[in-house]
Amino acid sequence: LLPPTLLKVYALLTKPTSRAHSTSISNENLYRVNALFKKCRAKGFPDLLCFTAHRTDLSIDCVGYFYFLHLCSLTGTSIPPTCKVVVCDGRSLGDSVKKLTSSLNTLIDSYAFDTTRESPPHVLVDFVSTSYHLCNLNDIHARSPGESVINGLLEGVRLPQQRIRHNEQGEVYNDEEENRVWVVFSPCLYPYRSAPLGFLGKCFLMCQELVPILVNVKGVCDRKEFFQRENFLTLNNIRRGLGEALE
Repeated sequence: LLPPTLLKVYALLTKPTSRAHSTSISNENLYRVNALFKKCRAKGFPDLLCFTAHRTDLSIDCVGYFYFLHLCSLTGTSIPPTCKVVVCDGRSLGDSVKKLTSSLNTLIDSYAFDTTRESPPHVLVDFVSTSYHLCNLNDIHARSPGESVINGLLEGVRLPQQRIRHNEQGEVYNDEEENRVWVVFSPCLYPYRSAPLGFLGKCFLMCQELVPILVNVKGVCDRKEFFQRENFLTLNNIRRGLGEALE
């Protein structure tokens, strides 16, 4: 069960747009933004709404953020003033998550300095992306903790360890309840799952299963990680899946 005092964060993880289509949104990013928009309308806007953006030397890819605003305009949906919106740009997902962590810490500090409300003891970060992308994040977190962006978020969030509160008699006491940070996933479907691009989409999803293996192998070569047994099982499944797809 989630605690009653909870700071909610929705983070949309967008895929970098190709240089040839830098001013348009890809079908996959469209699915991701639609999933976030439906989540906000169904469950309400969070305290912090984050959009990741890929940054290059020449520009920042914020197409997902602008498309979300376009959906709000079309449906007459307004972002409440209690919801802080940030665009976390970076050359990699790790850089964007670091900026998300910094924005989250700033919001937590604002709660701490506001005397009308107590500092939130718990934080819920909800990543929104396609299912294969979230699976990769989870597998990297389990197999290669040193390369996990989730670990960077969990270790970077600053929460007060003790809160001084007043009971009904006006007496001051310390609340020793441990502060916690939850990370959850909200997946959406990959768009290319049916004809005529179903075969290519299936091959792409199987190839994406290699990403956690490559991250783990790189960590092993750098003497930062241990080679995991799950890598062998994943490779066997991919080889079997490719054989079935080609039959």
